[in-house]
Amino acid sequence: MAHQRSALPQRYIAALRAHLKRGPSGSLRSARRSGRHAVTVGLETLDLARIHERALGTLEVRKNRNGHLERAEQFFTEAIIPIIETHRAARQGKIDLDRLNETLTRRTAELAATNLQLQGASPGARAWKPPSRKAKSTPLAS
Repeated sequence: MAHQRSALPQRYIAALRAHLKRGPSGSLRSARRSGRHAVTVGLETLDLARIHERALGTLEVRKNRNGHLERAEQFFTEAIIPIIETHRAARQGKIDLDRLNETLTRRTAELAATNLQLQGASPGARAWKPPSRKAKSTPLAS
């Protein structure tokens, strides 16, 4: 995984270079692929932004000649989508988990209240207890 992480900047530069050479009609699939690879190796948006900034310097895309800067921006925007989607999924997962915890807390309180009512229903009633695991030995009748 460390090797994949260290190889990502070179792969990103190569993909961006190819995208810029294709011109305005170039596909952004390689950008999305770069973003998915970044997610796989555990990079975040800021990490990919640093790689993109270095790529711009390496490819000398400081000036907006032939629309390169704008296309490089589109490439980066497309590359970070997989990272953003993982954040969205994690956020939704937390919302779902919080909702389940609230339901569990409410149901536990309802169950406790019901148990108290059942215990109070008959004067001699006791709370149910599971049988002891120790087997009691009883003398055999002869």
